[in-house]
Parts: sequence; C-alpha cells; structure tokens
Amino acid sequence: MPIFAAIKMNKHNYKLLVYIFSALCVLASCVSKRNYYYLNKSGAAAATDSVYNNINTSAAFEHILDFNDQVTISLEPNQYQLGSARLGTISTIKVGLDGNISIPFVGKVKVDGMTISQLNDTIYSLYSRVYINPSVNVQLTAFNISVLGDVRTPGLKLVGASTINIFEAIGMASDLNDEANRRIVKVLRKNKEGKTDMYELDLTTISVLSSSVFYLKSNDIVIVQQYNYKRHLNKAQQFYGVLGAINIALTISLHFIK
Repeated sequence: MPIFAAIKMNKHNYKLLVYIFSALCVLASCVSKRNYYYLNKSGAAAATDSVYNNINTSAAFEHILDFNDQVTISLEPNQYQLGSARLGTISTIKVGLDGNISIPFVGKVKVDGMTISQLNDTIYSLYSRVYINPSVNVQLTAFNISVLGDVRTPGLKLVGASTINIFEAIGMASDLNDEANRRIVKVLRKNKEGKTDMYELDLTTISVLSSSVFYLKSNDIVIVQQYNYKRHLNKAQQFYGVLGAINIALTISLHFIK
C-alpha cells in the first residue's frame, strides 16, 4: 500500500505524531475556562482583599434623572389653602426628551440632571404655593438601559428599581454567552456636556466592584465584546474538520504499522 510505504517510520515516533494531532484537535476547539469566571482574583488586574471594604454600595449611589425615566409623586397636604383641591398620588410620569415633566397646578418642570431627593425638594417648594406645609414623596418607578453584544437576550431593558449594577444588568440579558469576552465589557454613558464617554470593565477581576460605572445610570449602553477568533469561527471549523480527518486517518493507519 503506497500510503503506508511513504510514511514508514519508527512505531514510537508514529504514535507520538498521532498524539500530537489529537491534542491539536482538542486544543483548537477549546476556550480557556478562566474566561468563564466572574470576579476571578487571579491575574495582573486582580485587586487585593482590601477592595471588599471599598465597594460602591447602592445606598451611596444616587440616581440622576434623565429622559424616559418614570417617577411617581405622592402628595398629602396637611392643610389646604382656600379653594385648592386634593391631589393625592399622581400616576407615573415619564421624563420627556426635553428633560421636563408636567404636573398638575404647576406645569412643566425641568428635572433631568436632578437626583430624586433634589426633585423631591423642588416639588415641595412648588406645591408649597398651592398647599400649606405639604408632605411630598417622589419615587423613581423605572428607567431604561441597553445591553447589547454577545449576551443571550440583548436589547432595551426597563429597570423597575432605583439602582442596578453591571451584573444585574447582565442578569436581565440572561447572562453572557459562553464565548463572550468577560475581560472587555464597554459602558457608554452621556456626560454633562451631552457627549458620550466610553468605559471598559473587566468582569473577571474584583476591582470592577469599585468602578465608577459599576452602578448603571439612565440610558447607559452596555456592550459585551466577542473574542476575535469567533469572527472567523466558520473558517476555523473547516480547518478543525480537516485536522480531525487527518487525525482519524493517522489513527487508523497506526494499526497497520508493525
């Protein structure tokens, strides 16, 4: 048989060749499991244990109002001025693209850039003209973020809470795909000048917990990167198929070598 005559060699060396091809087939189709981990302490970018004492907590984070945010205003006047009507709880109000909300007896109020506590003080001041010593309670009902890229359910997400961190946002997108690059996750955020800033997070390190963008704001966009090799996956799969076929041929031919 010509094929076996051409590849005659020491049986030990031939076995070694087969083992090498087998190892290549396995390694070529694998991704390091280290890339599947969140908050992995290993690696140069990892933080020390002291970072646990400096984690940004939701209690310290104040939400900044922006367009499409939804708020609810409750008003309980202690004493009515003559001719004023009971207001009670105003149904959910959405912040417009112009950054304004419209409320009864007051009209439009510019609210974008305010915290909830600042809006509460503003509403109190405005309604004090209508009611005597009113009791005002403003609550954030919902706001929007976007989670895009290599996640299982990308898209616009409506957050029904006052705060959300990067891991909770990923949870809303049903987690990252197995091959997603957890070392490069981008957050796009509008700054005070109206321009967009871009931040990069490494979700495999503990230091992400103390990042300035660990807690997301209204209209933040989270983009999860793919590994570069995944863009060429189809071509790579063809190569793996050829490599596997060669390995099978070598394995079969090994039985004919004496």
